[in-house]
Amino acid sequence: MRKNTPFNSLTHLKTYFFGIPLAQKLRKYLDSKKEEILNGRFIPDMKNVIAERPEFEGYRTFSLIVAEWLKQNSQFENITSIKQNFLGDPMPEQIREVLDSKKDKILQGNYFPTKQNLKEINEKFGEYSHTNDVVNKWLEEHSKFSNLSELVKNFEPSPYDLHPETIRDKIKKFLDPKEDKIFSGDFYPTTKNIRMIDDEIGNYEYLSRVISDWIGEKSRLKFKNINDLIEHFNPNPNLLGHLGRHGYTANFESIIYRIENAINQTVIITKEDSLQLLNLEILPKTWNSFFNFLKKNSDWKFVDILTGEIFNKKDIINNNYSFHHIDRNKQNDDNDNLVFLLNHNHKIITLAQLYFPKLACFFEKLLINNIIAIKNGEIPQSWKIGWRTLAVRGGIKLPPKKYRMKIKNKTILKYIRNKKDISYWS
Repeated sequence: MRKNTPFNSLTHLKTYFFGIPLAQKLRKYLDSKKEEILNGRFIPDMKNVIAERPEFEGYRTFSLIVAEWLKQNSQFENITSIKQNFLGDPMPEQIREVLDSKKDKILQGNYFPTKQNLKEINEKFGEYSHTNDVVNKWLEEHSKFSNLSELVKNFEPSPYDLHPETIRDKIKKFLDPKEDKIFSGDFYPTTKNIRMIDDEIGNYEYLSRVISDWIGEKSRLKFKNINDLIEHFNPNPNLLGHLGRHGYTANFESIIYRIENAINQTVIITKEDSLQLLNLEILPKTWNSFFNFLKKNSDWKFVDILTGEIFNKKDIINNNYSFHHIDRNKQNDDNDNLVFLLNHNHKIITLAQLYFPKLACFFEKLLINNIIAIKNGEIPQSWKIGWRTLAVRGGIKLPPKKYRMKIKNKTILKYIRNKKDISYWS
């Protein structure tokens, strides 16, 4: 562009010939309206200006030129400040009224006036550009905190605590009429049951936390959560919203039945080539009880049947596990047909069943052999050398990418090798 001109680019050229004259025109226009502006009879925002002078519509530096003019010709710094002075802004007072009504909760760290939380009370609070300024000023006047960041830092709230209260109140109002049924064991507020009634509530990310708080409050801490209720009443699985879904049996969906099967995959390594299977006279009725037992008896490990990877409580809470039918028959809920697998291992077996029949047959036989080995007190071969090596030795050609070893959790054998107590093997 520079060859025969002083301009670097087309944009530079446009700015010179169109931008500068437009800025000059706008300043002259503001000069002509000066008295009206300073007396508050005319607010020089885009809407008002283009109503008289359409040529300024879409002018990118409009706000900057107006702000510059206001600073030179008045005590105002920008359009917002002149609006607040002459039109009055009701928003700050409305926000302060909300803050005043929640003063005790805010100062005790039970409510955090974030923009998101205030938006739940009034949609305009979320859109208002000075919401945080109003909150910070209010905190400075009513507390030892000079701003919202200091309040949050002091109480260190979880993401749940910072989340809007509106949906929590909605969930509690949903539960309140069902209180008698819940505490008599006639209705269980599981996610599946709630989704069948109200999909919005059922999909709330902190639903379990709200339900637990509600149960604890209403039962005066006799029950702390839904698991305590289930453990107390031992309901039929259909009351938990499971029966008849996807063609599975009631046993398959039963928490107690699943824990019984989990115990069949809970072992302790006794010697270098042998293990012992857990045997309990009284079975835990909830996952919490089961993992509390494992916490107190830390050498016992609940493991993936294929790899020996150790399950932890988060795997269960986050649904990072699959309860797998070895023979693919959903109606066969025999103990020796149902095994626990971590999701990444279950995905590999599922892909084999869909696309690689020979490999699927290998997995079926391997899982059965692993069950037999555990019952006989032996460490399965696939835990020692990996199922991939066993498959290759059996003449199975594995797909190169899909079936690489994916050990994500620590295996029980690695756990034992890392133990510093040499006497463990004695």
